Amino acid sequence: MYQDKITSLDSPTQSKMVTEKDVIAEARTWIDTPFLHQGRIKGRGADCVGLIIGVAHALNLTQWDYRAYNRQPLPTMMKSLLDEQMEKIDLKEMLPGDILYLAFTQPQHLALLTFDNTIIHINQRIAPRKRGELMGRCVEHILNDTWRQRIVGVYRYRGLSSG
Repeated sequence: MYQDKITSLDSPTQSKMVTEKDVIAEARTWIDTPFLHQGRIKGRGADCVGLIIGVAHALNLTQWDYRAYNRQPLPTMMKSLLDEQMEKIDLKEMLPGDILYLAFTQPQHLALLTFDNTIIHINQRIAPRKRGELMGRCVEHILNDTWRQRIVGVYRYRGLSSG
């Protein structure tokens, strides 16, 4: 459906099997990356989608990308792309390394689950605001009941090996 907006390079070649531990380790290297709408550069700026795509690119899981979205992405578009590009997982089957599709007022946010009952994600309002500044950044924090109730879907990178 949204194929015309996706950047896709040749299929990646993996030199080793990528596990959920690799996904989480790579995601943790993004911690403190500032929020930047449609950003994809670790340490310089990314958004929640940029984190998920950046981790996949770093681990050669895929080279697809999509940037034709607004600051408040359309939930139907986001779900369609997740369904096309990732493996949908039942909520009861979620594991560390999986991607959580989250809703605030509507589904529009992504986070990565770790082994420690924490999530890693980038949010533009995760830190207190200073006058006129957004202070968002990539953080890791507990997946408490408030965050757990926001989960509307769970996805897994294709090509991931359990280990």
